[in-house]
Amino acid sequence: MNSEPLVFPPDMMCDARLFAPRVDGLSHERSVMVAPVHLGERVEEIASMILDLMPHRFVLCGHAFGGSVTLEILRRAPNRVSRRCLIAASPMAETPIRAAEREP
Repeated sequence: MNSEPLVFPPDMMCDARLFAPRVDGLSHERSVMVAPVHLGERVEEIASMILDLMPHRFVLCGHAFGGSVTLEILRRAPNRVSRRCLIAASPMAETPIRAAEREP
């Protein structure tokens, strides 16, 4: 078994069900978990919380909003992440217009 756990930060309003087939299939090879991205109000808070919960080295696979969390974790602690994957995520900052559309 690989010693580095695989961590899936999901999109907003998603939970472990999003990755259930992957967790089931990959958990025979390594520890697999879905990060709780709902436990903070800002990407920075969520990234800090995840870093506090993870071992020294781990693998990240972020989906959409979870990709933004993944990028923040990489910004803060690049030496702790051995591999990373972004799914339907953009490294670009959200535009002010898009941010305003999300506000309501």
